[in-house]
Amino acid sequence: MRTSRPAALIGGLSLVAGGLSAALIATPAAAVPGAGSAVFVNEIHYDNDGTDAGEFIEIANPAGADLTGWSVVLYNGSNGATYDTDALSGTGQVQALTYAANGIQNGSPDAVALVDAAGSVVQLLSYEGTLTATNGPAAGQTSTDIGLSEAGSEPLGQSLQLTGTGATYGDFTWTGPADDSPGTANTGQTFTGGGGPAQPVADCGDGPLAVDTDASGSREVSAVDADSRIVTAEITSDAVQGISLDGFTASAADGEPATATLNVADTTPDGTYEVDIELTTDDDPAQTATCSVTVVVSDQDAVTPISTIQGDGDASTLVGERVNVEAVVTSVITANDVTDGFFLQEEDADADTDPATSEGIYVFCRNACPDDLAAGDRYRVSGEVAEFNTTTQVAAAFGDGSFELLESGAPLPTAAVVELPADASTEDPTTFEDVEGMRTTISTTLAVSEYFNQARFGEIVLTAEERPYQFTQLNEPSEAGYAAHLADVATRQIILDDDSNSQNAATSGPENNEPYYYPTPGLSTGNFFRGGDTITELTGVFEYAFGAWKVRPVAGADYTFESANPRPAGPDEVGGRIQVASFNVLNYFTSIDDGADTCGPAADQECRGADSQAELDNQRAKIVDALARIDAEVVGLIEIQNDGDDASVADLVAALNEREGAGTYAYVATGFIGTDAIKQAFIYQPAAVQPVGDFDLLTSADDPRFDDESNRPALIQTFEEVETDERLTIAVNHLKSKGSGCGAGDDSPLDGSGNCDGTRTAAAQALVDHLASDPTGSGDPDTLIIGDLNSYAMERPISTLREAGYTDLLQRFEGDDAYGYLFDGQLGTLDHGLATATLDEQVTGAGGWKINADENPLFDYNDTVHDTAGEPDFERKSTALPLFEPNAFRSSDHDPVVIGLDLGDPRETVQMDIDLRPGKVEVGKTRPRLVVEVEDDDDRRQVVSGVVQVSFEDEVRTETLQRGKALFELGTFDTPGEVVVTVEYLGSQTHAPSTETFTFEVREGKNRGSD
Repeated sequence: MRTSRPAALIGGLSLVAGGLSAALIATPAAAVPGAGSAVFVNEIHYDNDGTDAGEFIEIANPAGADLTGWSVVLYNGSNGATYDTDALSGTGQVQALTYAANGIQNGSPDAVALVDAAGSVVQLLSYEGTLTATNGPAAGQTSTDIGLSEAGSEPLGQSLQLTGTGATYGDFTWTGPADDSPGTANTGQTFTGGGGPAQPVADCGDGPLAVDTDASGSREVSAVDADSRIVTAEITSDAVQGISLDGFTASAADGEPATATLNVADTTPDGTYEVDIELTTDDDPAQTATCSVTVVVSDQDAVTPISTIQGDGDASTLVGERVNVEAVVTSVITANDVTDGFFLQEEDADADTDPATSEGIYVFCRNACPDDLAAGDRYRVSGEVAEFNTTTQVAAAFGDGSFELLESGAPLPTAAVVELPADASTEDPTTFEDVEGMRTTISTTLAVSEYFNQARFGEIVLTAEERPYQFTQLNEPSEAGYAAHLADVATRQIILDDDSNSQNAATSGPENNEPYYYPTPGLSTGNFFRGGDTITELTGVFEYAFGAWKVRPVAGADYTFESANPRPAGPDEVGGRIQVASFNVLNYFTSIDDGADTCGPAADQECRGADSQAELDNQRAKIVDALARIDAEVVGLIEIQNDGDDASVADLVAALNEREGAGTYAYVATGFIGTDAIKQAFIYQPAAVQPVGDFDLLTSADDPRFDDESNRPALIQTFEEVETDERLTIAVNHLKSKGSGCGAGDDSPLDGSGNCDGTRTAAAQALVDHLASDPTGSGDPDTLIIGDLNSYAMERPISTLREAGYTDLLQRFEGDDAYGYLFDGQLGTLDHGLATATLDEQVTGAGGWKINADENPLFDYNDTVHDTAGEPDFERKSTALPLFEPNAFRSSDHDPVVIGLDLGDPRETVQMDIDLRPGKVEVGKTRPRLVVEVEDDDDRRQVVSGVVQVSFEDEVRTETLQRGKALFELGTFDTPGEVVVTVEYLGSQTHAPSTETFTFEVREGKNRGSD
């Protein structure tokens, strides 16, 4: 997300920047590609070789409809949220919105929504994949991929564009990259105007026409019609003294341009005038094309206070007027390693007393900025007032302004002070309007919450008070609750941006190996922050750009962070004789990702993970260090290459054994599983556990509720502890992600559950039933569910497992503090461990090892080489400071989960004292009683409760212990011989069952003879 110059005027389109709404709105009807729409996205350019420049989105309007109230909304594929809104107006046939360098995001995927005046989405088109919008007018809708992309290697001047003949979107076909034509019909494109003749197109040039008081000025206007001549031109707006349209030259032939000159005489009074021009064809009936020019006549020498330019409203009332400003430079912003703009602020003595008017403003000066700009310079700047994305600025770029250095080393103006939470959303452009462009200090202590975009955009998200959790991590899904949660988070977060308007600033431009800006003096393995670290009294310039308020750095400010979340050397102690771990290894592939579709069971999918052998070596080193430090007897791996020969898991095991000793680890050989490029796997320590029998898979063939086209098949294996012969069945899972939609009735974006909640819930139900059937034939009910369930703790899939009798072990041992994944600046658990009731009693501990979610992605395995055209630019790292270490930190994006187990009955043991009274038993005469006393093995004083059962011959009797004793009347015995009695203590909540055998002899009685 970058600050951009004002959108330009092309093809007669008058543009004003539109604001983003932070309110959660109801989901409109699903957007269709708009095949029948007579207004449609016609051309786009977003990526080229080097710094992206000349970016634009073109809208076709063949019928010349009035587009007042229409808008173009840009969506970010990383979170499905809006990042820019631009308003449309006028009736021009082809209208283009232009953006500054890197102003449109580079895909994988991103999207463009065309929204009509009623707020309905006409089109939601994406490039490089599909996304589901999470806010704005398209909330809940899934985009349509245009099927083409710009690789970033094409030269400037190309675009993706529609070709063909017709009047609606469906008449045309996407093609490109090809030579661009913003503001005119594309090469090979003819508009029929809905079955009639081609429509004329007028061009009044770019931007306002500025003329000094008592001076004159002019501009050429033109029009063309593909199948007729332009024969007249006239001003149709109200007459203005001194403004005229002169020198009209009609078209020489069909398809040839007609021209005229708009003249402004030196007698024209000061003011701003909208001049509308209509040009007419020789068709029968005649067709017309219109365009407008904003004429600004003003004194070019007067100095206007910044507070006057800013005003006390949401937008400047001076837009389009030329102004002179004298103020102090507070921050210098670059693009492509050269100055792109700077912030000015009035000196304290020149500030007004109105708290509603800002004293600061951005000066956009690309290709014309003064040399050696520095904070503390006092400048006189002349330029045009503009609003871009609701941000007021002085446009003085490309030679349209002038600069005069008045003083160097001036004191910086006093910073304004604000605090968070704000009174309104920090995505609302009006929230900090009163300090827009000013040096400002946030008095609240802020916690580092998100850093995914630091490499690409130089951004860190900070949150007041504490880091937020995902709504459904701590709350049941709820539309009202989720909306309130988002609204609360939006008042507490602010973006700390760097000093560049370029993407990948550290690795682009002439100086393509610079330090990453934060923390001062640059991110490195010895100077870094972690999620949760804090900064107090943050000072910078407040700027609104791409849908959010940001803080841009100023000279002399301290941008270091206080450690509040130090790196843990190893997992927290979880106890137990054996440990089981779950670890998402983030696409560990031994097949290098070279862009070819050679991976997966059908060898028809692109490989993932490392883009070179060097990156694979880095990735392996990090994962092996993590696994070795975890030292679990069984590990379920997620997101490992789905290869037929298990080469990737074998590669990890070989590296572990090289480090830990031959034979320390082994793996369960599965071959291909399912159809995806990734699968799950098991590694284990054979000295401690051994797999029992074959592994099992849960697929759609077992239960149609388990959609194995969306979820990866569950991998299930029983293990036996070598020391005790105790058995444990483990199911490692990877359910459908939230990243793409599954359709109506399945997706739940508005209650916090996200996409495909129904698919995951059905899979959880199927998993419960399948495991209950003992699919591996273990004969033991002890079962553990692990893996990436792509569901936060209170979402329906996890609730389904809990309701089936499984214990959520992270919830049990870590409670509301549990997290292991970071998305959109909010914490939660996607990776879980859940135990059956029988196993839960044997769990000694569980927890996540915080080595990934809190770590900067710049510390991952990616290296300093841009390996392939398909590798994103932001993955190529700067060489300025060291960023890679062969350790566990940022070995993945998910934290591993570790579970401790003491397999076997965890209850106290007992001993039984068995006594037969009397000790001698005679046939048919003696009625013996068996006395059983049950005592705690360690504490004889503890009274044991429960039931004792005795079995002998064909008799079975039970008695409840009374003060630790049970008495059994055995009755008489009719025949002599040995009697074997099985005595069983059946156990209790505190004491384990015990069985003993007691034997006694039944003898013949002695006969007493008579004399």
